[in-house]
Amino acid sequence: MVICNYCKKQIEGLPHICKYCGKIHCSNHLLPEDHNCEGLREYSTKKAEKWKKNFSEILYPKNKELEEHLEYSTKKTEKIKSSLYDKYYNLKKWLSKRDYWEYDFNRRKKEVYKIILILSLSILGLFLFYSRADQFNQVSLWIFNLGGILILTSLFFTIKYGWNFLKEIYNFYKRQRKWIKIIIFLILLVLILQGFSKGQILTEKVKTTGSKIEFSLLSPFSLSKSSGYSGQEISLPSFFSENSCSELEQHAKNQYLNSAKYKKNFCGAICSQQNLEYQRYNCDKEDKFHCFCKQIEDE
Repeated sequence: MVICNYCKKQIEGLPHICKYCGKIHCSNHLLPEDHNCEGLREYSTKKAEKWKKNFSEILYPKNKELEEHLEYSTKKTEKIKSSLYDKYYNLKKWLSKRDYWEYDFNRRKKEVYKIILILSLSILGLFLFYSRADQFNQVSLWIFNLGGILILTSLFFTIKYGWNFLKEIYNFYKRQRKWIKIIIFLILLVLILQGFSKGQILTEKVKTTGSKIEFSLLSPFSLSKSSGYSGQEISLPSFFSENSCSELEQHAKNQYLNSAKYKKNFCGAICSQQNLEYQRYNCDKEDKFHCFCKQIEDE
């Protein structure tokens, strides 16, 4: 016994199978419209899409060359984007890269503090001993000048620990990231360009500073003092009697001259006026200037 899938009644005679939905129906509901055929709706939708596709192909035929060009342009654009991204990634990686491991300040801080402390004391001692070189040179140890020995000793430690300090700075610099190195390099480049723009002023300052240096004070030996030196103190002429050491230093400063060199030349001129050979000068506790000469021995 066959039953209609739509009205659920028994079918008398041969059953009819719908070609759209595949279900069995009676003669009263044979047509797709009579049994609300779902397969017909699907069939109509597929047919409509097929006709639409075919119609669009007729109206707008495909251009293979255009499609190939668009496909090539898309691939090329993607390739350029990929290349730019790789370059950006490599640049970012390079900027964050270190040539060496990170600077270990906690491990090096004791050594750095030691270098800075000794370097500061050496520079301070160098200026102190140089400014008081004539007073220290009055203390003679056989043929050695105390002032010259102290100046050379402080100069030695200044150069040694100054070099160690520069090495420590370089050690710190090379362990930084690339972008920090670039910033430091640009700052140094700007400073160098500023120095070149003011090169004449800097050169004049260097020449002026060099002319103020009295290199004779650096000598640790005192071979000029013979055993016949009498240490005779002579009185200054009347127009020099009121000059104190501080006044002479101020006068040298006003003329941009080295104070020690100025006082030495000043005393040398006084000795030559008395037909004596210059030996040394001295500033006592009362700020009075004294000149010491010796007799010129005839050969």
